[in-house]
Amino acid sequence: MLKLQMKGKLLVQAQQLQSYLRNVEDAMTWISEHEGFVTSAESGVDLERVEVLQKKFDVFVKVRCTCYRLFPVVRVCLSVHAGVWDLYSAMFHGRT
Repeated sequence: MLKLQMKGKLLVQAQQLQSYLRNVEDAMTWISEHEGFVTSAESGVDLERVEVLQKKFDVFVKVRCTCYRLFPVVRVCLSVHAGVWDLYSAMFHGRT
């Protein structure tokens, strides 16, 4: 019975870990998609280019509101307990 409970706990922890890793991957993808515009130092060389940059900035400000995609990562980080790290140790270091 104890082994069955331990197995159930490990499966729940494995699910939490996989969910976290998937959310991290989604967040990193979202960040990389928007990183180019944010890190660009271009300020425009003429009126036409400045207007194009202004439109891109306006779109970015609207898209920025979709950063809710990062919330699952933060939520899981805050709710992770020592058991997940025990699972990590067991999986990758052979400890139980």
